[in-house]
Amino acid sequence: MPLSIIREMQEEDIKSLVDNFCFPWSSLQATNHKWQQYYKEHQNQMRTVYLLEYEGEIIGYGSLLHASDYSYFEEAKIPEINDVWISEKWRRKGFGKKLILYIENEARKKGYPEIGLGVGLYADYGNAQKLYFQLGYKANGKGITYKTIPVIPGEKYAVDDDLVLWLTKVL
Repeated sequence: MPLSIIREMQEEDIKSLVDNFCFPWSSLQATNHKWQQYYKEHQNQMRTVYLLEYEGEIIGYGSLLHASDYSYFEEAKIPEINDVWISEKWRRKGFGKKLILYIENEARKKGYPEIGLGVGLYADYGNAQKLYFQLGYKANGKGITYKTIPVIPGEKYAVDDDLVLWLTKVL
């Protein structure tokens, strides 16, 4: 794997993150708000934001949420790996795995015995699903959620990024 570094987010990274990770389904304003919020949460130790750099360019990111929005994780005090993203041209080169393992190790250093994450259910998440299972994540047995609320059999839900299967791993 090419030489890369993983480091914590700094305030001066916000402009680069907004410029490089404003997706077609979002706006510059919404993207700027997201990164301002992430930095605030990072400063308040609610979230630790990790940036993956290759040759000085931020090519990916991920967070460790110390208190998840998913009630099961929150009640069980399971930190959540959240919002992991690797730039398209750098995918399938081991960077996602490296970032996840790094975040797991940071959680282990903080004394967490277990870690969790949520993964989408449609095909765009296929590679992430395979990676998480290869890394030893297992379904937590609580079923799927929509916007972190358990789904109700027979109800209709959009198949989008909010329809999630939750996984855990013992550290």
